[in-house]
Amino acid sequence: MISPEKSRNALSALHSILIAARSLAEQESSQESARVLDLAEYLVVLMQDEGDQTASFRSHLVELAREHWLCQLAVQRFDDASGGWGSGA
Repeated sequence: MISPEKSRNALSALHSILIAARSLAEQESSQESARVLDLAEYLVVLMQDEGDQTASFRSHLVELAREHWLCQLAVQRFDDASGGWGSGA
């Protein structure tokens, strides 16, 4: 699970990842878009886990953002104190 105060941020981060994957797919980078979607799928699993996976969720976001600049917004949304749907939405 994701800590309750970060749940909205986590959904916003996933939204950003899906947008990035769509952008990669439009650029005909199917391997890269598949990698991004694989991680998005795993992040959903972390959200459903019974234990607190907040730190792991963020760690995976950071790793993905390092690999794909398009995913940097996901980290910003997750860390955003306003709930993740700030000006970047």
